[in-house]
Amino acid sequence: MPETFPQKESAAPAPETGGDNAEKRKAELDVLIQVALTRSLEEAFKRAEQESPYLLDELRDRLATDEYYKKLVESAKVEEL
Repeated sequence: MPETFPQKESAAPAPETGGDNAEKRKAELDVLIQVALTRSLEEAFKRAEQESPYLLDELRDRLATDEYYKKLVESAKVEEL
């Protein structure tokens, strides 16, 4: 019989897909993107990490898009690859 392991509780709940929570997450993400563009990537990542790993993952995904990547390169926040 295979050994079973106890289930770990996640640090943050999984994001919900509808309603006010989705709008709240989008607003938080928009604020974090502005922090990344105007202040620093490090500050934006730290803030997102404090909220939830899902928000941090979403922030990284959004900043990696062409639109934000170009803005980050132009502002010298990252080096162009």
